[in-house]
Amino acid sequence: MKRISLSLLTLAIGFIATLNIFADIVAPDSVAGRAIIGTMTSPKVETVSVIFGDTTFTDSLGEYGTYTWAKLDASHCVLTMTQQEPGDNNGDVSTLDLAFKNNFSGGITGQVAFSGGGSKPLKGTFTLDITGPTLTITSPKSGLHLSSGDFTAVGASKDNVSVASVFYQLNGGVWTPASTTNDWKNWSAGNLHLFPGTNTFSAYAVDTSTNYSGTNTVKFEYVVTNTLTVQIVGKGAPAPNYNGKALAINNNFTMKAVPAPGFAFSYWSGGVPMSTNRSLTFTMSTNLVIIANFRDVARPVNVILFPKVNTQSTNSDIIVTGKAHDNAGVSSVWVQINTNDWAEAGTINSFTNWSATNLTVISGANLVRAFAVDAAGNVSLTNSIKFIGVLAPTSLSGYTAVAKPSNSKQGIVMSWGDDTWAQTGTGSDTNANDYCAGSYAYRQTGPHTALLTNIDIGMMSALGTTNVTAVNLTFTSLTAGNYAWSNGTGSGSGTMTFSRVSNLVPASLAGKTLTARNTKIAFAGDGTFTESKAGSLVGYGTYTFTQYSPTVAMLQLNWTDPNDAGAVAYVEMTFASATNINIAQSWYSNPSFGSYPDDWGLATGTIK
Repeated sequence: MKRISLSLLTLAIGFIATLNIFADIVAPDSVAGRAIIGTMTSPKVETVSVIFGDTTFTDSLGEYGTYTWAKLDASHCVLTMTQQEPGDNNGDVSTLDLAFKNNFSGGITGQVAFSGGGSKPLKGTFTLDITGPTLTITSPKSGLHLSSGDFTAVGASKDNVSVASVFYQLNGGVWTPASTTNDWKNWSAGNLHLFPGTNTFSAYAVDTSTNYSGTNTVKFEYVVTNTLTVQIVGKGAPAPNYNGKALAINNNFTMKAVPAPGFAFSYWSGGVPMSTNRSLTFTMSTNLVIIANFRDVARPVNVILFPKVNTQSTNSDIIVTGKAHDNAGVSSVWVQINTNDWAEAGTINSFTNWSATNLTVISGANLVRAFAVDAAGNVSLTNSIKFIGVLAPTSLSGYTAVAKPSNSKQGIVMSWGDDTWAQTGTGSDTNANDYCAGSYAYRQTGPHTALLTNIDIGMMSALGTTNVTAVNLTFTSLTAGNYAWSNGTGSGSGTMTFSRVSNLVPASLAGKTLTARNTKIAFAGDGTFTESKAGSLVGYGTYTFTQYSPTVAMLQLNWTDPNDAGAVAYVEMTFASATNINIAQSWYSNPSFGSYPDDWGLATGTIK
């Protein structure tokens, strides 16, 4: 009689961690990569396990072939299998109706159609393979001590259907497939390279339904010894003293640094991370050298001899000198000027005297600092000296200056922003040429000299014309100097007094009102203004407001009302405070290139 194929469904349900048999039944959409255990009652009683691939199957009876799977509803599926192994069963087709009574088992009904003709009914029950395999590690055992660094681990595994593979891991490395010669009844992991000290070996098995065993882990020791070298710098000793002792590789040991009288422990170094903790716990390694550093506890003494406190220097760089001494000898002196990098000083007599050269001086306050280090690493107190550098400033931004001509003419005031400048007259100066604004360039030409190029862009007089003035500056102190100027119209000279000034100019006039000469000009945020006198509107138009220095801004008024349409006024505003201003105004009724103002005047006012 022909042997009837009893191959059945599998379902890998490794994801079912907690299975509720009373939950809604959900039959699988596919059986690829899964297995089932079937118990048949007809045509004969027997138990068979079937493993499914994508389109093929094999069973525990040695049969194989192709299959199709159709899910009818949530609890019914139809499985059709065609046998392909040589012999009488080749071509037999089994059609099975699988009725799930829960998510992992149910009943089987169907029939097998023989390739030679005829058929027989099939009946039984099935259970999905949800049982994980088991795995044991035979060797190594936990706590094993080995003297060889190469090792082969072995073990055993089994499953109710079939073990598919075993994976192992050594010391947290990658999981690697093991080897077998008897379908995973026994397995091995060879060519394991052990670490000196504690090693950790783990392994797990996977069956053909992707059920996993638990992960087994063992810890064992690879014992290798080596001689420790402890070196001493200064005076002291470790306790216990492991110097020259054979210690186990990768095992931990502890030593405490004990300084000799008059010395203090400094730090551990050598083959361990540098540490200032007197107690050192280290892991033994091959050819390990540990250095215990002890130092003299006395600080060296350091003194700056030059420059003297609060003296003035007219040089762009200086030589700082000093002296230092220590009971065990000074090893170095370090010097810093301002925020520059620390520089090592030089000496010809072991730092009894020292010097640091080519230190760059800045204009104004300078700070020199210095400290000494002895051979044991002790650091002196840091000494500091303040002195004044009388040099041309590196920038005029944020400065204002009063210029007094040598020909006794009335003085003027200049002030500078980052790249713009402004000039105003002093007192009741009504010379429109003394009021201007524009851009500038500045550069040092020597330690005490600089070239200033002021560019007037022509707003207060000679409308739209550009006037470039070159000013050679010679600084005699931080706040004073001489100047000589020249441009296309003439030349002159005089003295200047410089000072720093805070920013007083507002960022915008929007929402503010300018009051001067009984006139109020109100500025809107959209760039328009209205002019009124005694409460009556007398004009309106558009405006621009531009800052030229920390204290000076230029207001341009463009009238658009019928009475003054086309007229332009340039108002140079010098802020004495945030709200009080001095005003110089040029009025052009019919502005054109090169024209002079039709009206010009000075006033004081407020901006609020």
